[in-house]
Amino acid sequence: RGRARVLGQRGEADLVVDDDVDGAARRVPFEVGQVQRLRHDALARERKVRVATDNVAAASAADVVVLCLKPMNVIPVCRALREGKAVKRGALVISIAAGVKIDAIAAVLGETVPIIRAMPNTPCAIGCGTTVLSAGTRAGEIQMRSARGIFETLGRVIELEERPNLVKLTKYIE
Repeated sequence: RGRARVLGQRGEADLVVDDDVDGAARRVPFEVGQVQRLRHDALARERKVRVATDNVAAASAADVVVLCLKPMNVIPVCRALREGKAVKRGALVISIAAGVKIDAIAAVLGETVPIIRAMPNTPCAIGCGTTVLSAGTRAGEIQMRSARGIFETLGRVIELEERPNLVKLTKYIE
């Protein structure tokens, strides 16, 4: 049984956190580490999750780190995680940041970190969507199974290789 930490602001993290509390992904305990303090207490009450304001501390005990960040914040947060040695050996990193490629994240976190890029489409917010998963070179079947377990609660999951314009595909999948 692993521990997952969702790093990000409220909007992006909701897709994953909602179904952790209410759906099949409940077996993976989540803790949200967010940068903005304003919604800290409300998020904890509404979603029944632990909320932290320190991404490095939140990620340090995680088996799965979900990066639910604005694209411009992914690399700086990854740098902070690397400098704080927050991604433990064997931990899976999943990114839902649009347009941020696996190679860019691996260049910061290290080539040995298993990374999966997840691209959920808008209907995932109501459990009727599709998420495209793309595995980095270090992510194997065990890591893909973990990612599928999280995102299947939001709808269908499709696995594809990371390609240019892959993110555009998610809005056309019904």
